[in-house]
This record gives sequence, structure tokens and C-alpha cells, in this order.
Amino acid sequence: FHVSMLGILYGVPRTLPLRDVLATFLDFREATLRKRFALELRKHEERLNVLNALVIAIRNIKRVTEILTASSSMDDASARLVENFGLNDRQVEAILEMRMRSLVSLEVEKLTKEVEENKSEIERLSAMLADPNRIRVYIRDELVEVARKYGNPRRTQILKDDGRGEDDDEQFIEDKEVMVVISKNGYAKIIPSSTFKVQGRGGLGVASMNLKRDDYISKYFTVRTKQRVLLFTNKGRVYSIPAYRLPEEKRQGGGENLSLLLGMGADELVTEATALPAIQEGVSFIIVTRRGRIKKMVTSQFVTIRSTGKMFIKLAEGDSVVAVRPVKDTDEVLIASDSGRAVRIRSASVRAMGASAGGVRGMRLSRGGRFVVGMEVLRPDVPFTLITEHGHGKRLNPYEVRLVGRGSGGVICYRVTDKTGPLAAFTTGTTDQDVVVSTSTGQTIRTPAERLPLLGRVSSGVKVIRLKSKGSGVIAAEAIIKEVAPAEAEDEAEQ
Repeated sequence: FHVSMLGILYGVPRTLPLRDVLATFLDFREATLRKRFALELRKHEERLNVLNALVIAIRNIKRVTEILTASSSMDDASARLVENFGLNDRQVEAILEMRMRSLVSLEVEKLTKEVEENKSEIERLSAMLADPNRIRVYIRDELVEVARKYGNPRRTQILKDDGRGEDDDEQFIEDKEVMVVISKNGYAKIIPSSTFKVQGRGGLGVASMNLKRDDYISKYFTVRTKQRVLLFTNKGRVYSIPAYRLPEEKRQGGGENLSLLLGMGADELVTEATALPAIQEGVSFIIVTRRGRIKKMVTSQFVTIRSTGKMFIKLAEGDSVVAVRPVKDTDEVLIASDSGRAVRIRSASVRAMGASAGGVRGMRLSRGGRFVVGMEVLRPDVPFTLITEHGHGKRLNPYEVRLVGRGSGGVICYRVTDKTGPLAAFTTGTTDQDVVVSTSTGQTIRTPAERLPLLGRVSSGVKVIRLKSKGSGVIAAEAIIKEVAPAEAEDEAEQ
């Protein structure tokens, strides 16, 4: 911003540039310090002169006492002291001004110490006055101390522009938890995860996105704003974008078209999305397709992705990506189909592959199964939440599904009926999580996972969400951090 730096320089008003203002201040400060040092030097020299006289007087206290008692006047005493000890007028004056009692009580050691201190200070001040560089160093140290004592932390940052702009933008982004919402037709946005209020199961929910009649929400998940989001398309390509670059809108905002944001092809749609985890030793991505294919890729293969995207899997015609999850070799995963069947396999049974590979069979679709609805990683004591197309659901202990080799047809994990409809989605469901369920018409409900009953494999569950209209159905479910009421948060903080 503009500043008019008008000042009076040597009695004349002048407008100076910043450099001249600083130079003028330094010249003024140097002149002021020279005067101060000169004054301090003179005071120390005068004090040293007096101290030398007092040391002489104490060391010859008997002779000084005789001179003072034998003198007829002050002038006579002064003359005798000058004659006997070679003192100057100021030294004689200092001795005569002291009472005899005070003079006797002085200690030679203290006076000698003070003499040495004054000599040292005189040497320092003389050196400062003789060398302008020492005065400038003193000014620098003085300003540093003032800044340390009275300065405020800098409120802005000086950043290096690397030409990309993205890294610099990130410096100003608040790192907070948001929910990424993506529609079937490729519209995306981020909204605060606190947008959805907790409701009881069976509620109508709230709309989370204004959609066109032929569009519906297909994916949503929680992420930190500074994390990168990986977007997997139906063409087997993956795109990478920081979460904060997605438009942040209100709950009912329509979002932005990903095709325009990422430069995707006209017939390319996002079928799966996830957050890029921190790169760790032994961490990979497990990819499952709608037709039951499974593939593993190391996370380092997704760190550097061009703006035009990168091929990550070779898909058969009509197939698409259903789920992508980070896993370790010690993990197990559960894959479920719309027929309510599931397989549990070790991630180590799937070897890591290159980007051009099409994967291997993970689940054999049979007994009414048309497609895979999802895949999740097993965690100790963490049940899964299963939701059907007609809004029924339950929680299930995944360890009720026996461990098998990949390629199996699986066992029943949900008894689907005409009333429940086919299995549509499943996610985790711990007591410290809320489950957000979304329908094809944009209807969304958030409910604590613990309110869904923990039932056996062959159970049909309970009503989770009431559908507003015919033709609508559940298409996704996501477990997010449990919403805590203000009063509960205060109680936890006190504990």
C-alpha cells in the first residue's frame, strides 16, 4: 500500500523513499549514540580520577590525617595534599569533601575493584568511538533486542513462487475435515462434515446436493482439505487433485463438473474416489471392480500423476471400479455382492501389479449375484454396516464370514428379500462413528452406527431410511467421525 514518507531533514521538509528514510534514521541513531558514549566516557574518566585519589588517601590515611589536622585552612590543606601526593584539584576536592569518618571506613579492595571496572568501561567506550563499525553493530543488536522484547509474530508469509501456484495456495488453506460429494454425472464439491445433523434410524434425512432429474449422488467420503483426492474413472484412468481445489459449497449446492475441472474425456465418468494416504512402508492400494476383479498397486505409483491423468487398470468392456482402499500385507478385506454374499480374503494373496494389468478374480459372482457393491478392510472389533437398496440395514461382525482364497463365490452376509431389495452398500460402523446413507434422488441421512443392531449373517436387518418416492434407492453409505454435541464435548474436555 502507498505511504507518504514526509519528514523534516535538517530543517527542510522532504519526501523520501524507504531506503533514504532508513539510512537517515541510521545516521541519526549513530550520531545520538556517539554523543551518549562520549558523555558516558567523560563520566567514567571523572569517576576514575576521584577513585584514584581515594585509593591514595586510604593507603596513606595516617599522613593525610596529619596534614588535615595541621592545616590552618582549606587552601592550606589543598596545597599540602598536592605537594605530598601530586593530586590535581578535583582529586583534592574529593578528599576534602569527605568526612574523616567516611574516609576511614572506605575499603581498599572495593575501591580497587571499582577502579578496574571503570578502566574497562573507558577502554570499551573509547574503542566504540574510534570505530564506526562497532557503533553499527551496537545499533543492530539494539534493534534485535527491541524486536525480541516488543515485536509481534509476523502475520504474513513470504513465499517462493515456483510457477505452479498450487504449493503456495496450500499455505493459506485451513487443514480441516470435509466431506467430498460426487454425483453420478460427475459433479463434485466439498462441504464441512458437520453439515449433517444426527438423526434416528428411519428418519427422512436431508438433501445434500441439488441434482438434475437424471443424476444422483454416487460417492462421498471424508478427507482433510490438504490431502490429495484420487479420482478413478470408468475408463481405467486416475486423476489427482488437492481436496481444497474442489469447490466448497453449501449443503444444497450443485458442485462443479469434474470433466471441466480435470479435463476428462466426454464419455469418461468418475466411478470411485478416495483420499491418497501418507506413503508408508508396506502400504498398497487394493482395487476391486464391479465384475469381481481385484488388483493391488503400491501407493508410490499414485504420488506423481500428470494433470491429464494416468492409467491404473485395464478394464474389460462393461466393467468399472467399485472400491479402492489402502491396505497392508497383514490386512484382510471383505468383498460383497448385491446378492448379499461376501468373501473374506488376505490382501497378501494378491500380488502387486503394474498400471497396465487387469487384475485377477477376487470374487466369483454366482447364485443371483450381478455385481460387487463394495469392499472394506477388516479391523479388530470393527463391525461392518450393510445397507440394502430399499433402505434396510444392520451391522455384522465380519469375522462371521469365513476366510477363503480369492475367486470364491462367498457365503451369505445379508438375507435379501423383495422387501429389502438387493444389497446396495456397506461400510464400517464402530460406536464412535456415524453412518451417512445416500439415495439416488439426493436424499441423505446421518445416524449413529451404534443405533443399527448387530445381527447375524442371515438376518434381513431393520429400516434405516424411509425413501421419499418410488424408483429411488440407496446407492452409497459412508462411516464418518461421530458428531459430538457441545455439552458432551465440554464433559469430555473436563475429563
